[in-house]
Amino acid sequence: MKKKGFTIIELVVVIAIIAVLAGIVLVNIISYQVKAKNAAIEEQVGSLPIAAASDVADNGGLTDAEGNSLCYQSDVINIINKIDDITNISPTCNTDSSNNWCFCSSIFKLFSSGNYSYCVDSTGFRGEINDICTKYCVNGDPSLITCGE
Repeated sequence: MKKKGFTIIELVVVIAIIAVLAGIVLVNIISYQVKAKNAAIEEQVGSLPIAAASDVADNGGLTDAEGNSLCYQSDVINIINKIDDITNISPTCNTDSSNNWCFCSSIFKLFSSGNYSYCVDSTGFRGEINDICTKYCVNGDPSLITCGE
């Protein structure tokens, strides 16, 4: 008489297949979360050139009517706070007296041990750099108030 049911090997194979599929799904979910965070960072950082151009057009420089430099204006402070909420790392923002400016934020990379940042500056650069923000966007040195690319 033949017994009904599954053998232990059949059960182990099914469990292994389910575990592999769950692992694939988990990696994809994490990947989409990282992409969403980076898109949010890029959106926030990307609005800085508009704020800088507005300051130059309205005030002839990177200060607002109250005398706050670009990095200390309320709209930029809001951007910094939003990015800080996403990354838990405050972005770098610097300006100089020649209307040069640079804004840089860390971004996330899956399965990578390097430092990656998203940067915009007064030269028109907008993009990812494979380094930390503080190497560039350095206050006090006009040659370094760029994204370094």
